[in-house]
Amino acid sequence: QQEVGLNEFEKLWKNIVFSVNALRGTESKDRQFDVKWFLPELWKCRYMLLCAFIISILLNILSFTPIIFIQISLDKVVGYKAISTLYVLTAGVAVALLFNAIMGFIRDYIFNYIGDLLESRIATDIFDKLLGLPLIEVQGENITKFAGSMQSITALRNNLVMRVFKVVFDLTAVLVFVPVMFAYNFLMGIIVLGFSLLMGLNKIVFNNIAGKSPEILNEVESSKNSLIRESLHGMTMLKEFEEEESERKNWRKSAAASINIRSKKNQINSTSTEINGFLQQAMTIVIIFTGVQLVFADELSAGSIIAINMVAGKLTSPIIAAITLFGERNQIYGLI
Repeated sequence: QQEVGLNEFEKLWKNIVFSVNALRGTESKDRQFDVKWFLPELWKCRYMLLCAFIISILLNILSFTPIIFIQISLDKVVGYKAISTLYVLTAGVAVALLFNAIMGFIRDYIFNYIGDLLESRIATDIFDKLLGLPLIEVQGENITKFAGSMQSITALRNNLVMRVFKVVFDLTAVLVFVPVMFAYNFLMGIIVLGFSLLMGLNKIVFNNIAGKSPEILNEVESSKNSLIRESLHGMTMLKEFEEEESERKNWRKSAAASINIRSKKNQINSTSTEINGFLQQAMTIVIIFTGVQLVFADELSAGSIIAINMVAGKLTSPIIAAITLFGERNQIYGLI
């Protein structure tokens, strides 16, 4: 080791600097972009996902607090006029709900953070690959194709965060509420699970009826946008060759196809929603009817009926959402 002065260093230095940096993230570019592409990226976030899973369990347990509060208030506080007990219960529930809100915020923050990581990785890889393509492949109609791919990244990220992550982790409600439901009464548990499966089956049936309507609608909308761009870019030629009437017919044909497909899709969704609404209300009626019979048989209390109805609402929502997501998986695959 030898120390040299500044003047001597300037004489020896040839004005060359070598910058050495670690090269990271290149392995994701070499993988085929499909569902399996996300597995290594999610594995890097496994500890955050584990935290989100634990928080989801806690959220479902804490969401049971208002149900217990109502049941105890009706069965014990009202019967014995225990005002002091009511104050204690109210304070405890308020603290539990505040903690529930904080935990929910943390879970959403984790989901959004993972979504940001995935979006940044996908956006970087796509743009790097775009810059590496030959010039002939990024000209003409391909420009619109690549622009659409870049814009679909945000849609893919929102579907992952707002739908896939939330639906999968909300399914932890099954681990919490199904044992609770059967602990109240076995027959009530069968009723709630039966209606939940019926509502989920209804979603699957109508998704199959809709078929490829969403994909066809996207293609038609893309065709409409292309027609608009072509008309604007070629307006001079349209005027010169007097092709306005032909272009007008093409536009009306494309617009009519879009309206018909969207109308069919809306009718299917509306029918499915109304049937599920009917089943939800029917489930409530069956729960009350059966619960009253069990109260007369001294197998349930009045507060338990209300508690079971509230638990049923919390249990059916994630089950239906999961079944719906499974039925719409092709749409998410289409984004990928």
